Amino acid sequence: MKLIFTKPFIRDYQNLPAFIQTRADKQLELLLNDPNHPSLRTKKIKKEKGLWEGRITKGFRFSFQIKEDTYLLRRIGPHDKVLKNLDSYNFCILANSSYHTDYLKSDTAF
Repeated sequence: MKLIFTKPFIRDYQNLPAFIQTRADKQLELLLNDPNHPSLRTKKIKKEKGLWEGRITKGFRFSFQIKEDTYLLRRIGPHDKVLKNLDSYNFCILANSSYHTDYLKSDTAF
């Protein structure tokens, strides 16, 4: 599996506190290696077709879609904000497909 980051995900990630970014990095690595890991608590988002959420901490989540061998990471942040901002994105490559946390922390514009 590989990760694709949307622009909103990258923007959200860069605005997270450093300790949440560190925790998110760990959870995204788990998503790649063991998507059923209990700490991720991955589940389908009921009101949205084809969308999933994963847990970072008790109060922080990330949303994503699955297509073949790719996770499209859509939003990341406080639980309620992530579930409220379920904008429609078509599944397409919007950012670099290789997972690297330094990439998320850079000021690279897309």
